[in-house]
Amino acid sequence: MNQMSLVFRIANEDYSKVHLYHMEMDYRVIKNQIERKGMAMIRHFRGQDALQQIRELPEMGEAVPWYGTFGAGFSYTIRNENEGSCLKVECLASEFSLLCSEKLPPLEILLSDGAQYRESIDQILKGTFRLSIDAFIENEEDQEIYLMITPEFLPILTAWSAWGEPLTQYKFVFNPSSVGCAVQVQHMGSGDSIDLTKDENW
Repeated sequence: MNQMSLVFRIANEDYSKVHLYHMEMDYRVIKNQIERKGMAMIRHFRGQDALQQIRELPEMGEAVPWYGTFGAGFSYTIRNENEGSCLKVECLASEFSLLCSEKLPPLEILLSDGAQYRESIDQILKGTFRLSIDAFIENEEDQEIYLMITPEFLPILTAWSAWGEPLTQYKFVFNPSSVGCAVQVQHMGSGDSIDLTKDENW
């Protein structure tokens, strides 16, 4: 059991919807800053990573705003359903005055794939080099995102007193950043929750 992972997959049309949502929210955050302050702080512009200020609104998809020191711009919440999984993606800059005064809408879609237990995630990790297995992996070439309770954290989850079948009882929250992906699981009936990554030294 120690090598098992609990995996949620975002692919194909669903991946395209998430990717477009990211670009739209990035654009709105930048636009909001320029309208309020006369400039926007960005971390990526026209294919180049660099922290800089811009004063003119770029085309959508050309720039990514600065979302803070660790770049945690979006959260992913998944509820497993009887048929697939309900995914909610939210921009964390919404109504955070330093970044964006506007209330930004979430994206909600039903993923055709539900949660899956996998003994091996080698196929997911193809083409990636990382010292540890992250809970969030995006493969732009194959247009896939994987959200995972990895072998490091699954034993912690299964030992939790509120854990059990069916998985439809739980809400899984993933907050990826430049240093790692924070993962919380909530039992919706009781409101009890567990932070699987609270002891990570990020």
